[in-house]
Amino acid sequence: MSNFDWCKKAYDNHWATETQLQTWVSLNRLTPQEYFTITGDTLFLKTLVVDGKITTEEYKTITGIDYVV
Repeated sequence: MSNFDWCKKAYDNHWATETQLQTWVSLNRLTPQEYFTITGDTLFLKTLVVDGKITTEEYKTITGIDYVV
């Protein structure tokens, strides 16, 4: 089972929270795209833009939404 599959199953079954998945993104075990696919959370992705971890273009590619402050 891949990290993505495990995280999706854990999140769907309420075994893992968004905060726990965010930690996995920080550890490069889950990509921002995979995180968004699992959670649909745009706020965390905005923090990644502010922190310089992803670009505004990457944000739009992942979410389909223009980055707005």
